[in-house]
Amino acid sequence: MVMSWILQSVSPDIAKSIMFQDKAVDMWNELHDRFNHGDGTRIFELQTSISNLKQGDSNVTSYFTRLKSIWDELREFQSFSPCVCGCTCGAMKKLQDCYNRDQTIQFLMGLNESYAQVRAQILLHNPIPPLSTVFSMIVQEERQRSLGTNPIIAATSSSRPPTPKAKKPRPMCSHCKKPGHWVDKCYFIHGFPPGYGDKKRSEEPSKVAINQNTSSSIGSAPPMTHDQVQELITLLSQSLKQSIETPPLQNSY
Repeated sequence: MVMSWILQSVSPDIAKSIMFQDKAVDMWNELHDRFNHGDGTRIFELQTSISNLKQGDSNVTSYFTRLKSIWDELREFQSFSPCVCGCTCGAMKKLQDCYNRDQTIQFLMGLNESYAQVRAQILLHNPIPPLSTVFSMIVQEERQRSLGTNPIIAATSSSRPPTPKAKKPRPMCSHCKKPGHWVDKCYFIHGFPPGYGDKKRSEEPSKVAINQNTSSSIGSAPPMTHDQVQELITLLSQSLKQSIETPPLQNSY
């Protein structure tokens, strides 16, 4: 039964290499001797995976599950020696708290930038909350966003000035080169509608009539007779003669 469990726990290629062992202990020892070397390489791979792991398109729960599986495997290579004092000095608790804090920071580092504000609020706590508490806070934030608009993001967006609307370009006809219409509605191509320009033509005769009336009113004064002209000349001559004979006033001192 143990031999069957070992064979099902390894890959098919490895199972073929140990399936002819007579005892389960021989299988285990062979696997131990074969794969119990190079822990440093595996630790390096796990640490690199943790550094490169990002949330991406996954939800918070899926991202946390992937990260925790790497932590669990890494813990198998990082066994802590028991404290010599029987853990009465509190050193093991401090070491465990430091380990949990590192996991919390690693979890926050891999979150998407949309959680930057929540992440900053968590990092302001002293000490940093436990990993379980931080995970619960991020999940609560994710659920609130799925229900509606985030109030923090809404307040930020409302403070921005409104984007001015772009003005629509004024139509310009490529045929007559006049603004206000496109070529598919140009009257010079498709013809003018009935009654177009009647108002303009009706206004022009009225203007001509006004000008004629004005000119006729100016030139409608009756002409002067010959006697009236002679009388006007006589009056002007007398007025000129009087102005010449009148001596200038002298100043007296």
